[in-house]
Amino acid sequence: MPKHRLKELRIEHDLTQRDICKAINVEQSTYSRIEKGARPLNSDIIIRLAEYYQISTDEVLGYTPKKTHDRVEELFVYAGQMMRQANVSSLCP
Repeated sequence: MPKHRLKELRIEHDLTQRDICKAINVEQSTYSRIEKGARPLNSDIIIRLAEYYQISTDEVLGYTPKKTHDRVEELFVYAGQMMRQANVSSLCP
């Protein structure tokens, strides 16, 4: 599982732990332990953070979606591999 982005997000938004704790209604000692990885991040806090930062829960957790360009490129590579396996030399007759 990727490491969450709590500290990175907080710093990017120029916020203190106190600011975040007040916004999402969590004790600072709890948030500090979560940010350091000493306490698990529960789904309720993940959702509150996503709403606060206006990002997806995946992004809070450190998952970054691939850009559309990267996905299209992957599809072309895959299609080329499939065509070679099927021994197709051209899409047009």
